[in-house]
Amino acid sequence: MKKFVMLRFICFHCDKRRMLAAAALVGSLLLSGCGMLPQSLIGQAPDLVLFQQGLDSLNGTTSPAAFSRLATEFPNSPWTSRAKAIEKALGRAKEEKRGNNQLQKKLEECQVEKERLASDVSSLEAYRKKLDDCRVEKDRLAGDLNSLEKYTLKLKSLLTEAGIAEPVPPSR
Repeated sequence: MKKFVMLRFICFHCDKRRMLAAAALVGSLLLSGCGMLPQSLIGQAPDLVLFQQGLDSLNGTTSPAAFSRLATEFPNSPWTSRAKAIEKALGRAKEEKRGNNQLQKKLEECQVEKERLASDVSSLEAYRKKLDDCRVEKDRLAGDLNSLEKYTLKLKSLLTEAGIAEPVPPSR
């Protein structure tokens, strides 16, 4: 497949006759089951050989050394501009990967914060329920206190009537 891509680059700079001849060559190679280009085609253009070596050694993260050699040895070659474009694309991909890693880290931090806030909300809801329970208990105790005060006054008045204790002014 890489050889076919290389042939496509070759055909890009050829006139129609040469392009048709190259297409016929590729067609005959594909029909005959041979996936390799003739060595004579590669041997004629050392800049093309370096470009092809660079393509063959692409791993997606670093620029191949063959591209650097191509730029140094053949600065005016049309393959040099393509190699530089590939190197630039690799650089952008590396930057995007770094940016994606930073975004992934921020996403993980946000998920941790979300879980913390969710637990805080749960704690807040539990606190509100306890507060409501305390208010209900306070109202119940206030009613009990009121009843006790009434019973205390009745008891004191009964004790006074019986002569056991002296009269006490009512509280509240």
